[in-house]
Amino acid sequence: MSRTLASPPKSESVTVYHGLLDGSHLSAAIRLALRAHGFSVSRTDLDHSIEAERQLGESLRDRILPERFPAFVDVADYHTLVTMDPHLWDRLPHMLGFGYQQAVVLHGLMISSSDVDENVAVLGAAFSAGISLIDYCIDEHADGTRVFEMLNRDLVRLIFAPTAEAEAAFAGAYSRASDPRLRSLCALVSLCARGFSELYSRSRNDVAWKDLARLISQLYESERAVSVATVTASSRDLQPLVEAKSVLPFVAMYRIVALATPELETSERVRRISMTLGRIVSLIDDLVDLLEDCRRGAPNIVASRLADQLAVEGRAEASDADLYDVIDVTIADIIDLLTTNAFGMAAVLDFARLTVARWAGWQEEVTASPHAERVNQGDQQSSSIIDAIEMLLTQQRDGYQEAIHHLRVPRIYREGLRLETYPALLFQRAIALDGLLDAYAAGYSVSRRLLESEAFAILRAKHRHVRGGWNYIPEVSELPPDSDDLGIVVQVLCRVGGPALASTCDDAIQLALATAEPDGGIQTWIIDPNGRSRFDEAMRAYVEVIDGRGAHPDVVGNLLYGLLLYDRLRYHHEILRTVAYLEAVQDEQGAWLSRWYAGSYYGTYRVISAISIVSPDSDACRRARTFFLRSQRVDGSWGEGRSDPLATALSLLALRALGVHLEDKAINRGVTYLISTQETDGGWPASPFIAFPTSDGVEMHTYGSRTMTTTFCLKALLSVPSDMETTPDHAGILSWANWTKQPLSQGTPGSGWS
Repeated sequence: MSRTLASPPKSESVTVYHGLLDGSHLSAAIRLALRAHGFSVSRTDLDHSIEAERQLGESLRDRILPERFPAFVDVADYHTLVTMDPHLWDRLPHMLGFGYQQAVVLHGLMISSSDVDENVAVLGAAFSAGISLIDYCIDEHADGTRVFEMLNRDLVRLIFAPTAEAEAAFAGAYSRASDPRLRSLCALVSLCARGFSELYSRSRNDVAWKDLARLISQLYESERAVSVATVTASSRDLQPLVEAKSVLPFVAMYRIVALATPELETSERVRRISMTLGRIVSLIDDLVDLLEDCRRGAPNIVASRLADQLAVEGRAEASDADLYDVIDVTIADIIDLLTTNAFGMAAVLDFARLTVARWAGWQEEVTASPHAERVNQGDQQSSSIIDAIEMLLTQQRDGYQEAIHHLRVPRIYREGLRLETYPALLFQRAIALDGLLDAYAAGYSVSRRLLESEAFAILRAKHRHVRGGWNYIPEVSELPPDSDDLGIVVQVLCRVGGPALASTCDDAIQLALATAEPDGGIQTWIIDPNGRSRFDEAMRAYVEVIDGRGAHPDVVGNLLYGLLLYDRLRYHHEILRTVAYLEAVQDEQGAWLSRWYAGSYYGTYRVISAISIVSPDSDACRRARTFFLRSQRVDGSWGEGRSDPLATALSLLALRALGVHLEDKAINRGVTYLISTQETDGGWPASPFIAFPTSDGVEMHTYGSRTMTTTFCLKALLSVPSDMETTPDHAGILSWANWTKQPLSQGTPGSGWS
C-alpha cells in the first residue's frame, strides 16, 4: 500500500535542512498536494467540528477533569498553567477534545453500539491529553529526563495495580514534582489508572485489560527510547520506535473503549481500523512538523523517509524540491489509507478526514468566494473561449507534448563542449496554467484539482542543488535559474495558493534583486554570489559559454509583475526602481524590444502589464498605447509583417491593461480577428514565440507552439467579456487580494546556445 521514493538502503542519520521555507509555506504546500490528490472537505463541516471540539475541550479542561482528579491533586496548582504556560493551557482543549471524539468514534465500531459511556469518553480524553503532554514536555521544553524520572517504569506498571496501591504511588510522584506541567501529567495518568480499574471491575474483560497493559508498556518504552535518541541515531533503528509511538495510542484507545464492554473476542477488524487511523494521524502530524523536526534533528517518520532517499543519492542535506517530493509521496500514502477498506463506518472516516484537514491548516486559509460555474451565453465569443479551454485541457492530458521546446544546448564535459538537445516544458506549463486560472476565475469549467496538480508539479521542478529558484531546463543542472522563470512561477503560485505558497520564491527573489544595476535593471541569470558548491561553480562557467548576460526588458517586466502580484508593499522601493529602468529603455515607437522573444509585442505586453499598475498615467503608458493603436492591421490583427494571432492576443491584453475600453473599435476588431482564425479543435496556429541568436550570432533559434498561442488568445478573449461583466479575479482560486488589472503571464530565458 505504501509508496516510497525508491528502494533505498536505510540512512544512518537524520535529514538536514538549511533552507528558508517556513511552517506557513509547508502547510500551504501540504494542502496543495492533498487537493492535487483529490482530497477535499466541507469547510462548514470542518468549522463545526473545530467549534464543537473547542467547546467540549474547554469544558473538559475547566470543569470535568478537575472534578475527577484524585484527591491528592491541588487544583489550584493545575490552574497555575494559565499564567505559567498559557500556550499549553490554550492547547489543552484540543488535546482533550481530540481524545474524547476519538473514543466516541471508536465506540461506534464496537458490537454493542449504544450511546457511548460518558466515563469512557472522558477517560479517552485524559489518556490522549496525557500522551500529548508527554510529547509537549519533551519536544517543546526538552524535559524528557524529568518526565521519565517522574513517570518511571515502576509507576507505569502500577497503572494496572490495585487502585489504592496505584493512587498512593502517584500521590508520591506528584508531591516530588515541582513543575505544574509534570504535576498535571501525573494527575492525568493517575486519573487514567483509576478509570481503567473501574471499567475493568464492571466488565471483567480480561482480553482488553491484558492487551491494554501490554500496549501501554510498549508505548511507554517507545516514548522513552525516542526521547533520548540523539541526532546521529540511525534512521533504521528509530523508525519502528517513532511509528509505534505515533500509532499505538490509537490502538490503546480502542482497548480502553473495549474495556467498558463485556469480555469479547479480539476484534481484528476494529484493531485494524484503529491502527489505520493512527497511521493517518501520525503521517499528517509528522508531515506538518517536518521542517521543525529536520532543523532540530528530532525523530520523524517523514524525515526518515527523506533521509533514506537522500542516502540513495549520496546527499545529506535536503533541498526544497526534496521536501516537495516527500510531501507528494506521504500525501499519496495518506490518501491510500483514507480510501482503504479498513474503515467500516462513515463516522470514523469523517473523523480521519477532518483531522487531516485540520492538521494541514485548512481552517487557516482565506475563504474563497463561491465559485459559480458560468452559464454559456451562447454567443460566438463564449463558444470560442469554451473551445480554447477544451484544447488546452486536451493538451494537459497529453502532458503538453505539443508545447515542449526541444532546445539544443551546450554541455560542459572534461573533453570540452558538446551540443545536446533537451526538452523544456516548465515555463510552458506555467503559462498554460496561468491561462486556465483565468478561465477558472471567470467561471468556466476547469477542474480545481487539475490547477493544483499543475502548481504542485511546478513546485517539484525547483532547482535541487542551488539557490535561485527554477531554470528553463531542469535536466541541465548547470543552467542557472533565471528571473524569467521566477516571474511566471511567482505569479501562478500566488494565484493558486496566495502568498504562503509563493513564499518558496523569497530566496530567489532576493538573489535576483541583488543583481539590480544602478539604473534598476535586473539580471536575467540568478547565481548565488556566495555559492561554493560544484553546481554554483559550474553555473558560473556555463554563463560564460551561453552569454546572454545583462538586464532585458522582457524578463524584467515579467518578474516585476510577479512582485506586484506577490507583495507590492514589501518590494515597494525595488518596484519603483525597476519601473524607472523600464521607462528609460522604451524605444521611440513606444515599444520594448525582447532579448528572448520574437518581435516587439511580447516584451511590450510584459512590461505594460506591470507598469500600468504602478504608473498608469505615465508617458511610457501613453506611448505604448499609441504604439498598439497605430500598429493594428486592416484586418484587426497585429503582427510583424503579417497578421498573427499571438501578436494580436498580446496586443489586446496590453490594451486592456492600459485601460482601453471594451467598446473601443480596436478591441472589437481584434476580438473578431481572433475568433475568425480559431481552428476546429479550439486552438490557434503556432506563431514564433521564443527567439534569440544562436551561439555563432548569425542565425536565430525560434520556437513556437499552438498551446502557447492558444493560451494567450484565451487570455485575451477572457479579458474582453462579451457580456460586459467584470474581468476575472486577479487572485485566482483563493481570492486573497483584490486587483483591478487582468492577470497576465509570463516570459522565459534563453541563451547563446545553438
